[in-house]
This record gives sequence, C-alpha cells and structure tokens, in this order.
Amino acid sequence: MIKYILRQLKVIILNLTAGKLRFQHFWEVLGNISLFGRNIGGGSGKQESTGEQILLEDLFKSNKKDFVVFDVGTNVGNYSKRVFDIANRQNKNVRIYCFEPSRSLQSEINAKLSGQDFELFSCALGNYNGTVTMYTDSPGSDLSSIYNLEISYREFIDENKFDVEIKRLDDVIDDLSIDTIDLLKIDAEGADLNVLEGASKAIANLVIDRIQFEFGPPNITSRIFFKDFWDLLHEEYRIYRIVLDGQYPIPNYSVTLENFQTTNFV
Repeated sequence: MIKYILRQLKVIILNLTAGKLRFQHFWEVLGNISLFGRNIGGGSGKQESTGEQILLEDLFKSNKKDFVVFDVGTNVGNYSKRVFDIANRQNKNVRIYCFEPSRSLQSEINAKLSGQDFELFSCALGNYNGTVTMYTDSPGSDLSSIYNLEISYREFIDENKFDVEIKRLDDVIDDLSIDTIDLLKIDAEGADLNVLEGASKAIANLVIDRIQFEFGPPNITSRIFFKDFWDLLHEEYRIYRIVLDGQYPIPNYSVTLENFQTTNFV
C-alpha cells in the first residue's frame, strides 16, 4: 500500500512540475545534485576524493610482485608518488614511466619521486611522431595542452606556447621492449584519445591491462566525444566510471555519457 501511494505521489509531482517553465531552476539544481552523486565533475583533484585511491589499491592486490605503470601527463608527480606509496605499503615493486612535456615541472617531479624506480620523458604522447606546440597560461605553469583550450580554469596565453617532441606510445613501448603495462594513466588535457590512438597496436594485442583516462571540458576544444573512446576501447576492454569507493560498470554506450564535466574512467 505504501509503495502504491509513493508511486502515485511521484506521478502527481512529475505531472505538475516536469517540463514546466517555473520549475526549470528546481530541475537544474536536482540535475547538478545527480551529477555530484555520480562522481561527475566533483572532487578536489586528490586521489582520495576522486576514487583513484581505490583503483590503485585494487591494482596491487594482484598476486604479482612486479608492476609497470605509465603516467602520461605526470604534472608535478602527485599521481606517481601515490602509486609508489601504495605499492610500498603492499610490499610490491613498481616501475613508473613518467611523461611530462613541460620541462619547468621536471625538477619538481625528480625531487618528489627521488629514490623511487622511475624514468622521466620530456615529451608528449599522441597519434604521430614529430613536434607539437603546447599551449599554457604562464611560464612554468602546471597546466598545458596540445590544444589551445577554449574552456579552462585558467586562460591560455598565446605567447607562452612552446614546442616539444611528440611520440606514439606504440613506438615507446617497442623502444623500451615492454611486454605488459599494468596501468596506463592518461591526463592529457583533451588529448587522452590521441594518446590511445597512438597505442592501437598495444590495445589490439592487450599489452595494457588497465587504462585510466579523463573526459571533460578540454574535449570541447578537441572535439572528441565519449563515443570516440567507446569505439576505440569497448571491444577489448570493459569500461567503468570511477566513483569514490570503486568502479561503476558501463555495459553499453548512451548519449547521456556525453557530459563534458571532468570524469575519470577506467
């Protein structure tokens, strides 16, 4: 009886408010609450508040002793440091290959990861080999992208752009003679798909066990949709949205996934 009454009450509320002009602000607020509840566009950027912490802890629960991690878009090294911290606590060995094209950040990375097993590459990764222009907001900034971002929390300034080498991940893997990557983490400010396109051979051959990528506002500038990630990955991988206490499965593509608020997937 109670369930019937609640269903009828729901129908009445929807009939009175849904699609009505005077209730649009209410539905916008409710929609934003829904996004927050789904871990879309929220978090402070720290692994503890995005769900990345759980992902990394799960990674090292394997019976394996030795792990290989690629950190593409290392920034100042916080993610790699967290990987080392968790691996050390679980008595695992991990080697991290860091890719950060901004040379101004490399001294901070080296200092933060000092004493750990890592190798730092001062190049970008993408879908071709050559040279690429990086855009940023200021000299020495921790924010840069191969795209001159139209939507960013800091405005890019044209005179601060710089050129760097760009490589395909497939070629890097071959050069390093790596058979397995346990985790490929990508945070390339709108260029995450470009990185994956440059790893088509590794993806087809299942060289990479787990892939973490970001989808959000920079993809508006790069004109990349979630469906592009889906088409590239779903035949070889199961795709999940990272939430605070685990990973939520995405069994099928839906247009509702095209939400350009920062979200991490694995």
